[in-house]
Amino acid sequence: MAAPALDPHGRPGRLPGGRPHPRRRPASSYAASVAVDRALRAHGVHPRFAVGQSFGEIAALVCAGAFSIADGARMGVAAVGVLARHGGGGGMGLLEAGEDRTLACIEAAAPPRWSSRA
Repeated sequence: MAAPALDPHGRPGRLPGGRPHPRRRPASSYAASVAVDRALRAHGVHPRFAVGQSFGEIAALVCAGAFSIADGARMGVAAVGVLARHGGGGGMGLLEAGEDRTLACIEAAAPPRWSSRA
C-alpha cells in the first residue's frame, strides 16, 4: 500500500487516486455541521435540539453552546488521533449515571488494550 500524499505542511492529504484521506473526513463533517448551524442562526433559525452521531456529537455539543468551536475541533482531532493509533473500529455506549457512578463503572471495567500506550 502506498503512503498517503502529504500536504505542504506534512499532514495527510489525499490517497493515491485522489481519494480524500480518512483522517480528513471527520474534520470536514464537523466543519460543515457547525457552518450549517451558524448559517441557520444567522437567518433567524434557532434549533431547539441538537443531535449527532459519532463525530456529529461533537458538532451538536458545539452548536448547543456546550463547547466553543475551537474546543470542538480539538476534541475531534484528539478522537481521530485515538482511532488512528488504535484502529478504526470501535463502539459507542450510553451510560445514564452521575459522575461518581460513571467513574466506578470505568474503574470496574477491564483496562483498554492500549492503556499502556496512551
